[in-house]
Amino acid sequence: MTVAFTMFQGIAYMTYLKSLGIEPSNGISPVFFSILTMFVLTAGTLFVVWIGERITDNGLGNGVSIIIMAGIMARLPIALYNEIRSKVSADSGGLVLLLIEMILFVVVIMAVILILQAVRRIAVNYARKIVSGGGSVIPGRRSAPVETTDMEGSVRQYLPLKLNTAGVMPIIFAQAIMFIPSFVAQGLKLNQNTSFWINITNVNGWIYNLIVFVMVVVMTFLYTAIVMSPTQMADDLKRNNGFIPGIKPGAETADYIDMIISYITFPGSLFLGLIAILPYIITTFLKVDPQWASFYGGTSLLIAVGVILDTVLQVEGYLLNKKYDGLTDYNKMSGRQTVA
Repeated sequence: MTVAFTMFQGIAYMTYLKSLGIEPSNGISPVFFSILTMFVLTAGTLFVVWIGERITDNGLGNGVSIIIMAGIMARLPIALYNEIRSKVSADSGGLVLLLIEMILFVVVIMAVILILQAVRRIAVNYARKIVSGGGSVIPGRRSAPVETTDMEGSVRQYLPLKLNTAGVMPIIFAQAIMFIPSFVAQGLKLNQNTSFWINITNVNGWIYNLIVFVMVVVMTFLYTAIVMSPTQMADDLKRNNGFIPGIKPGAETADYIDMIISYITFPGSLFLGLIAILPYIITTFLKVDPQWASFYGGTSLLIAVGVILDTVLQVEGYLLNKKYDGLTDYNKMSGRQTVA
């Protein structure tokens, strides 16, 4: 299925290149060139996936995600260099704007980390088990056997619910859906010079970005509803003799968990929508180069930050299992690992 899907993507990519007027040089058959390119793209994709699987088996983290993150970060130096050069060569206010951009970039990264790591913890108690033992005789005494009871733990635990359960998937779905109008217009050879088609296909227009924002919010709720099942979580708690204090087990617990998920998903969806259109906002108001503005939001920032956080946590897990606290006090990782 992967091979078939990749070959279909190769054909679609060649169709996209032809729509841009990109054709092979003279002397090469367009049909042969399309078939050859399709096979090259398919083989290259499968080779990269194979490398990713080897990284997953022998390295740290998801190998494919690390490769994607590396491809994103590889564009960062040249984008930053071009932005610095354009601001330095500006007539006035260039360095001040550059300083504002750097501060804003750090703030955005910190906000993304906080949102990705934020969880809502629900206290869960587990019922005590009373174990009755048989008669036991106290040494040195001739009294009757004494009945013993053992009170096994009543430890309060927490059910963690992430603020951003959907991750980067709503943005990917929204951007993929926004490509459909352009694809349909090209396939049906419709006139794309009308105001309607221009507004819904112009990535630098406010109407297009408003639609993307709304779609990301909606997709966040839909994806969260798919991956999170309050009913199953309530059943698991009931099966393990766990209960939320003040909430009856069963249907009431499921309704309570569903209410909490809805409450925390709303601000998370708004944040994802803002991150999705943040490059457009930065480009419009700060006149930032589009290549550099792409690192302020969208899938690039979320994937890069998410993969880096996951890799750091896995490295810390290996080090802590080996009882390695670091060479200095600054390198101790118990605090961050505990929060995670």
